[in-house]
Amino acid sequence: FEQPWLQIVLQEYIDAVKAASARVDTMTTQMMELLPQWSLAPVVDCLVALRGIDKISAMVLLAELGDISRFKSPKQLMAYLGLVPSEHSSGKRRKQGAITLTGNGRARRALIESGWSYRFP
Repeated sequence: FEQPWLQIVLQEYIDAVKAASARVDTMTTQMMELLPQWSLAPVVDCLVALRGIDKISAMVLLAELGDISRFKSPKQLMAYLGLVPSEHSSGKRRKQGAITLTGNGRARRALIESGWSYRFP
């Protein structure tokens, strides 16, 4: 770099990324160590059987959703996750838009990322 301060700023960003990556690795290791003791471990194993879902995604999804039996139908679960289309209707005109993005963003993100992992392995 022409100015030395640019190198300092770049190095700070690199250090921040490395620190964040180390935190993610530590958390992942801790989660995997605690998984066998978790009451929902059998459910995690069932979810992992679905293509695209790994153990971390399954754990995040279950931790965020809590008791899945509280949803009376899959439609309620999808609405809770914000994965239903928005609707802009008036009179006889019916127009559906993008997903609503309401609800639990962390659970939705885990499902969407799992979908991308399935689509583009």
